Amino acid sequence: MTGTLGLRTSSSSYISATPSSSPSLDLSAWTSRGFLAASRLYPFSYGYTRGVQLFRIDNKLMALDTPGVIPPDGSELERAIRGANVDELEDPVKVAIELIKRVETFNPSAFKEAYGLDYSNPYELLERLALKRGWVYKSDKEPNVDEAAKALIRDYHDGKIRYYVPPPKV
Repeated sequence: MTGTLGLRTSSSSYISATPSSSPSLDLSAWTSRGFLAASRLYPFSYGYTRGVQLFRIDNKLMALDTPGVIPPDGSELERAIRGANVDELEDPVKVAIELIKRVETFNPSAFKEAYGLDYSNPYELLERLALKRGWVYKSDKEPNVDEAAKALIRDYHDGKIRYYVPPPKV
């Protein structure tokens, strides 16, 4: 017998993904079953992948999915960036303002692209976002900036706000 006739070939690959890229949803979308029975509202939902899961993508390709969420520790802003539930933040307005400032440092037009709103400061952006979405208090018709702040952080989690940090130059 010549060559490798009769030998079975195989290879392994490792794909690493951050929680914000929704690797579990991507893997389940590749399978013939479609999306997993469990669903999550936002990226970083804890407990989505409860253990090692093996997916058959096709008859020659399988994928292994394991839990790997980075726990949201540190400042409120760091917790929000890492996907903490916005309803659990002590002051979502303060966090949203810090997030707006950080995003504007690298992409000044990010919020104009995401919401189509002109504003002069982060708080004004939250006010205009609340008014645009109809979130006003019934008693005094003031914009509900708390709800706007939560929505902005959720939009960040969902990837609606274009933001990235370029890698350091070596």
